[in-house]
Amino acid sequence: MTKYTPRHAKKRVKSNKGKLILATGLISTTVLSTVSPVLADSVTNEQAQNTTVAKPVEQNIDKVVAETVTGYAQYGTLKIDLQDSTGYIYKAGTQVARQAQSLNGGTGNYWMSLSLAAYPGSIQSFGFGQVPEQYVTAGSSKSFDIDPSGDSVWVNTSYVTDTGKYETLTPAGQVDKTALVKAISDGQSYIDKESEYTADSIANLKSAISNGRSINANDGATQSDVDAATTAINNAIAALVKVTPNQVDKTALVKAISDGQSYIDKSSEYTDDSIANLKAAMAAAQSVNNDKNATQAQVDAATKALSDAIAALVEKPDTPVDVNKDNLESAINNANDSLNNSDKYTDDSVNALNDALSKAQSVYNDKNATQAQVDAATKALNDAIAALVEKPEDGGNTNTPGDNNGSNSNGNSDNGSNENSNPGSSSNQTNDVDKKENNSKETLPQTGDTKNSIAISIMGLLLSVLGMLGSINKRKNI
Repeated sequence: MTKYTPRHAKKRVKSNKGKLILATGLISTTVLSTVSPVLADSVTNEQAQNTTVAKPVEQNIDKVVAETVTGYAQYGTLKIDLQDSTGYIYKAGTQVARQAQSLNGGTGNYWMSLSLAAYPGSIQSFGFGQVPEQYVTAGSSKSFDIDPSGDSVWVNTSYVTDTGKYETLTPAGQVDKTALVKAISDGQSYIDKESEYTADSIANLKSAISNGRSINANDGATQSDVDAATTAINNAIAALVKVTPNQVDKTALVKAISDGQSYIDKSSEYTDDSIANLKAAMAAAQSVNNDKNATQAQVDAATKALSDAIAALVEKPDTPVDVNKDNLESAINNANDSLNNSDKYTDDSVNALNDALSKAQSVYNDKNATQAQVDAATKALNDAIAALVEKPEDGGNTNTPGDNNGSNSNGNSDNGSNENSNPGSSSNQTNDVDKKENNSKETLPQTGDTKNSIAISIMGLLLSVLGMLGSINKRKNI
């Protein structure tokens, strides 16, 4: 059995009554996991701060008797292989131990090697190679009678490397995510009732859970990553702040207002319309924030509206581009001039022009319109102007000369009849110009006949002239 004597002082002081005052420095019962029994005499300053001094006990010298103190240790075995930072493997089934309060067992982590030391009024344990209890199958407990003079009893001495003595052992070749999965589940149960907690504390927990889920899904995560994520979630759960009944939480609203103002401060980077929308949402949010009687629903609605306005901001183009709208303006003026005489054109073509003009005017008024949009609107409007269709004019009497000939067909028939009615002179018909002229004159309508139209008279005259010209040509040929 290895023995060591902790640093404490016994001071004998002779009193007037022949009695002794025994003052003993007692190290607190806090487990010093990184202190070797061999180094126990070298108490650090931090450990010294935990040292308590018992009140002087006055007793007769013949009654100071060393009595044993009972200590307890609970044993267990490793569920899985563990390792330290050197890579040394501690096999599953290896025995470990922890200090217990009774034969019913203890709580907390186990140790590869563990010793118990007794002091008047207390039992203290020192261990090497810390093992989280989640990796241990708990076993039975055992009691030890320990001399309170400062002797120590090694209750377990499983091998641990010099490096591993001062480390917490981790799973070998595998990562245990059991605690992380539980922490995520516990955290989600609080998220399900998030209205009971302040926005900031819930947001902190949501962030920790989100990170924990990422680590849990990552097959390449180390045990250190898993343990850190587990701790973060558990800390976030512990830091949750309950909302006082009837208390309205404006934390998120205040943050949204601050964010919104930061965008307004650089409003020149965004389009006028989107900044105007943000300013309106900001004004409404500030009004709700200043309202002491605002409900949580009103606060939440104002927060959402402001956040949506921030998300809807539209950045201006990095390099401003000059857009020439002169041609579009000219086309618009031409279209208006044409529409001033719209009664000259068909309804369909006028409607098409109105539609093109409306679209062109919209592009002309758009401060953010691109040159391509302006050019397209200009072309469409000019095309609509060019496509205007005039209405047909009134034609009055639309009868064709052929119709008049038909009405005056007797003229030619009479000429033929006159030629055939003089059989005795048939051989001289083609040379008798005078007779032709007389026959032609007879076919003309009489001036006193009010039923014949001017058009028919003119047509008859033309036919007579044509007949005379024909006769003259024949005579020349003879």
